[in-house]
Amino acid sequence: MPKSKPPSDEKQRRETAGKFLKGIREAQGVTQRQVAEAVGIEVYTVISQYEAGHGKLPTDIWPAYAEAIGMQQEFFAKKLLEAYMPEIFSMLYINTGDFR
Repeated sequence: MPKSKPPSDEKQRRETAGKFLKGIREAQGVTQRQVAEAVGIEVYTVISQYEAGHGKLPTDIWPAYAEAIGMQQEFFAKKLLEAYMPEIFSMLYINTGDFR
């Protein structure tokens, strides 16, 4: 059975998250290889796939990823939650005024 394409809004969400991941990594002067090693990914090009929006960064590596790029874990998680799951992000932070 052929793999179905994700809805365009889902693709856009992944691309937004990917731009964030790439932008902050580059701003911190960290290579994809360094991030991959820090989070336990053997093939560093997987990081480029996440940065290009070809999949969601697994939540179990968010803490190590944040540490690898020198970002506070809470802020990192909020940014990815905002990109990947804006409805949940809104319920947790926007409607409560707790984020901005």
